Amino acid sequence: MSDWRFWAILPAVLAAPFVVTGVFIQQHFLLTQKEWLPSLLANSFIAYGIMHWLSSMVAGSLVDKYSARHMLPFMIIPLFLGLCVLSLFNQSWSAVAFMTLFGVGIGVSSPVVNALWAEVYGTEHIGAIRSMMTSLMIFSTAAAPWVLGLFIELGWNERTLFGMLSVIIFMVGLMVLPAYKAYLKR
Repeated sequence: MSDWRFWAILPAVLAAPFVVTGVFIQQHFLLTQKEWLPSLLANSFIAYGIMHWLSSMVAGSLVDKYSARHMLPFMIIPLFLGLCVLSLFNQSWSAVAFMTLFGVGIGVSSPVVNALWAEVYGTEHIGAIRSMMTSLMIFSTAAAPWVLGLFIELGWNERTLFGMLSVIIFMVGLMVLPAYKAYLKR
């Protein structure tokens, strides 16, 4: 906990569970704002599930080949792109596109983050690190519906809400870069 790199990447690690849970729980808002049929979003979960599984398998292989340290700055990109799709487009194809990107974002993050802790901090304290990260992820997923709901209650539309989230995710991605460079020097 005294390593600044840990705190620099923590927002990126928590971003995907926070955003995905928040958007999934606030489906009614999304459907209302986009004027989508519920069946469109429901069918898009198929793309989410397939890409979650597929990207997890691919990311695991890439971590084995290149290391989690090298994959770290790239894991936030699908989430950022998914939020951009949500904030900019209303067409029915965008439901499948954002769900696909969210699936990739969630699928990539788990193998990268779990391997990163062992690569950087070793295995001696991996149980403590993982238990703390699990607690923080549970907190972030619990906070997400409340935080997004607060902005929805304030009258934000989908362009503003998802646009703001995409800007925050972009900044979170930038926060990772100094830690990424420091991790590569180890």
